[in-house]
Amino acid sequence: ELPPIESGGTVANVAGFNQMADDVRAVIVTLHENDVIPGFSIDPVGMDTCSAQEQALLDPAVNWDVVPTDVVQTDVVETTLSAYMPWDGTPIAHAQLRVTIDDLDEDFTVGDEVTMTTTDTADDIVFAVDSGNLVGTWTGADDFAFDPGDMFSTTFDLTVAAGVPDGEYELTVDLLDLDLVGDQVVATDVASTTVHAAELTVWWAGIFDYTTQGAWKPANARVFNPDLSQPTTPDASLQVTIDAPVDFVLATQVVAYADSVQMPFVLDAGNLVGTWSLGELTVPDDRSVEWFLNIAEGSPIGVYEIGVEVLDGSDVSIAGPDVAEVIVVSGDHDIEPDLPPVATITDAPDVIDNSTTATFAFEADDEAATFTCSLDGAEAVACTSPVTYTGLADGEHTFAVTAVTDQAGPAAVWSWTVDTVPPALELTSMPPSMTDSTDATFAFTTVGAAGVLCSLDGAALAGCTSPVEYAALELGSHNFVVAAMDAAGNAASEAWGWTIGPESPMIVSTWPFRVADTRVGFVAADGLFVGTGPVAGGEFVTVPIAGRAGVPDDALAVMVNVTIAGAVADGHATVFGGAAMPSTSSVNYRPGTAVANEVLARLGPDGELRVYVHSTAEVILDVVGYL
Repeated sequence: ELPPIESGGTVANVAGFNQMADDVRAVIVTLHENDVIPGFSIDPVGMDTCSAQEQALLDPAVNWDVVPTDVVQTDVVETTLSAYMPWDGTPIAHAQLRVTIDDLDEDFTVGDEVTMTTTDTADDIVFAVDSGNLVGTWTGADDFAFDPGDMFSTTFDLTVAAGVPDGEYELTVDLLDLDLVGDQVVATDVASTTVHAAELTVWWAGIFDYTTQGAWKPANARVFNPDLSQPTTPDASLQVTIDAPVDFVLATQVVAYADSVQMPFVLDAGNLVGTWSLGELTVPDDRSVEWFLNIAEGSPIGVYEIGVEVLDGSDVSIAGPDVAEVIVVSGDHDIEPDLPPVATITDAPDVIDNSTTATFAFEADDEAATFTCSLDGAEAVACTSPVTYTGLADGEHTFAVTAVTDQAGPAAVWSWTVDTVPPALELTSMPPSMTDSTDATFAFTTVGAAGVLCSLDGAALAGCTSPVEYAALELGSHNFVVAAMDAAGNAASEAWGWTIGPESPMIVSTWPFRVADTRVGFVAADGLFVGTGPVAGGEFVTVPIAGRAGVPDDALAVMVNVTIAGAVADGHATVFGGAAMPSTSSVNYRPGTAVANEVLARLGPDGELRVYVHSTAEVILDVVGYL
């Protein structure tokens, strides 16, 4: 305890409060600068991150402390993982670190494409393939206790094998609580690196992206030559090419030094080209050269391209170039830098879309800019906003637009997938079309569906999964619809109709009763049908049934004897109830003879039957029973 704070920790006066505040601030700054508590810092003026920082005092953290930006296959590089449990955090009895490596371009297939061995323990990470990614755990099959105040950092030797996919890799580390059910991840961190093929490689390991005329800036080039039993390369050199928006006029407009030795430049087609001797490239070989570059006052301003490549003793390029873009602005701060225009896509199709037409709208930050557009890597052509493409094939597509003034800006790119194929949907199980059960179960399968919706008897579609079960349904007709939709909006549907009747339905015989005869002069005994002549071909006659001829009002179906007479040509007749006519015939007929057949037909919603004739004929119906 320091004066003027009294014994017991009580602030005695304003001076004591100020001292305490200064002490607390000093502690917080120390914690922040030494990264003792990840995420804990003092707020900048005008910002309030207290809630986030309070959470940082409770939540565990995991971090990729060191990840190289570039890795060459077969090279051994160091990477470091750390984890921290705050003092107010919740202990984890069984913790584990999980590392996932994702090649963003291709899937891994074996499991040993990448190795991570520890330099301070014998606990290596062993990877296995999971959904095309490499997944491994630190501590292996075991686990460790992670208590408040615990902090550790582990360094690994990371090696990518020769011949595996190169390109961009995404590295994810997750801190797992193995006692959690479901999602066990309690902290995560993601890093990325670029993997180069196992061959002589040169790249900018570190280079500025912005500089002012007259300022010194570092540019670090790294050369890696793996041991593939190849011969050494004598008299190798690095060549640096600087391409400005406007041609250089003097070789001295850029100066570069490394270890107090100047790299000379020469003019070549408006560019500056410098050469730096490497001597003999051994096998293996791994070296870096760091120059300090100064782009002189009066040099062009704008976006430069600076490339580096390896030459053999005959000045033939054998690796590279790796090209970096840097922005150079005037040393006179009163002069606005002449930067290229930047295009922005303001409207585009969804990333997954079922339309074969795509329209893009775009703009630039320079009103004087014009545009060039390209689809799927084709040569860019002049365009204006909006631009529309039609007749697109299913699959992935890429659109790029560039704004142009006296210099071209960076391309704005949009990638999307056209998918016009609906998902596959099949009903695999359903109730019979006629049943006495008031329960119904439907099963279905889908392929390529993002979601499935179901509806019963016209209700609104709602999300569902197979199987779908319904209970205590009412007697009568029912209709089930299932629809599947994919991510692009394509849809497929299936429907099933069925009838729930009384338990153990039986056909009840009735005394034969003629309910209809279209021949002129016929009048039904109950007076409910009068014959007016033959039914024209392609038409149907509607006959009321329920409540007649001994058929009750709630009958489901009726047994009738249908007779066709007086036909003018060969044809067929179909007996049915309701609006939808089946595709089968009930009786086939020909001219000169009367033809009859007994038919069991379901009644329509109003208790009626319809008889359709293919060619003009007289229709006679006799009821003999019902269901």
